Amino acid sequence: MYFLHGGYSAKQYNGRILNPWVQQQSPLAPLWLILAYNPALPLHATKAASYPFMVVYPVSDVKVRTVGSSPRQVPDWPDGENSLADGSPFVLEYGLTLNGGAAPSRLPETRRTVRNRAPGRPPWKERGLVVPVFRCPDNPIITPADVRPSSPGFEVVGVFNAGVARHGDQVILLLRVAERPICDDPGVAVASVYDLTTRQIELLRFDHGDPKLDLSDPRTITTSDGTFLTSISHLRVARSTDGLNFQIDPEPALAAVAAYETFGIEDPRITPVDGVYYITYVAVSPHGVATALASTRDFTAFNRHGIIFCPENKDAVIIPDRINGLWYALHRPASPFSARNEIWIARSPDLFCWGTHRPLLGLRRGLWDGGRIGPGAVPFEIEQGWVEVYHGADANGRYCLGAVLLDSTRPWRVLARTDEPILAPQAPYETAGFFGNVVFTCGLLVEQARLRVYYGAADTSVCYAEIPLADVVAALSR
Repeated sequence: MYFLHGGYSAKQYNGRILNPWVQQQSPLAPLWLILAYNPALPLHATKAASYPFMVVYPVSDVKVRTVGSSPRQVPDWPDGENSLADGSPFVLEYGLTLNGGAAPSRLPETRRTVRNRAPGRPPWKERGLVVPVFRCPDNPIITPADVRPSSPGFEVVGVFNAGVARHGDQVILLLRVAERPICDDPGVAVASVYDLTTRQIELLRFDHGDPKLDLSDPRTITTSDGTFLTSISHLRVARSTDGLNFQIDPEPALAAVAAYETFGIEDPRITPVDGVYYITYVAVSPHGVATALASTRDFTAFNRHGIIFCPENKDAVIIPDRINGLWYALHRPASPFSARNEIWIARSPDLFCWGTHRPLLGLRRGLWDGGRIGPGAVPFEIEQGWVEVYHGADANGRYCLGAVLLDSTRPWRVLARTDEPILAPQAPYETAGFFGNVVFTCGLLVEQARLRVYYGAADTSVCYAEIPLADVVAALSR
């Protein structure tokens, strides 16, 4: 079944939503018409309200489903206006009655002309995807403007690549927050470095007139003395009961404190194990890029366990269950000799000491994941094995997400891999930003037969999308 969705507006009266309407078809997923929102299906929740019903238009039918009741038929199409076969516009008429409440329960009859799409190849395949993707109409759900800087004189330039977990009745995001010092001098580049002596962030200034200064990458400052970052990142907790509207802690949860973190900490992944949440994160310093481990029980107090994968290594995700008595992790070492950024697998008896490293997943030259790949979200288990949603970049640095299926008991065996991305940068907030043409995930939830994907867009903001699990499984079964 194919879907059309888009943003919608609504008027609220005494807490009840009246006259909901999807504004127009989205170019991103154009085959279901969502008129309103069912709280039991959190895909199309908005910050304005929770709708008590949903109206959908499948290609064969139109129904109204009120919460706790069976579907009811929307009035028939007027003769000559149900133009499903040729793709010409059609007119939708509907009228609804809601149950209970002091507010008026009658929704006015509505007549709208809607663009239709002729049957044919699914639209996500036309855009190089193998599954339908439903982006939240309120994307981005968290932007730099939503996050308070950790120090005076700094500005938040990116909040993205969040680890995700459920803790009680809350969805927890562990945000990567990138900050930089406010600089009014256009002739100077400024880097931020954590100083182990002063225990403060110190500023390094570089004159644009230096012929050896390289600022071609907005993320780095390359000088004759080495490479520095244009921002410094820390991790910040955000909490939500609905998974879309988040309260962001005013202070960092984890920030640079060690010699291997002086350029910041980035890109957390969260693996729950017996009431403890283990957090792998990227530690950056002049020593290189490494993977460190922390843990928490409540996302208030954190324990640090140090480096578990030494430089150059990042993007580590821990499979959230023992397999034959051992823990397994996917990670991404980097070699200046081969310049192949690919996914490896390692195992551990205790989550702290890792060995038996072996290559797992390689590049596919000329394809969407031919430039570099790395683990994305923490793997999850289905009947057929472990599914890992990973990121891949092509030769032009365009980052997409794909999926790979690993054997349940021998996770070093790759059973299947999606030929095309399951999520690619298409929306404006994904194609333009601090570093454009990037979708990058560090976490997702598998709930109600959906992948609820939280992802960084253009290294700028946090976005949310849902992908039907059955479609991912089907893509891995081809």
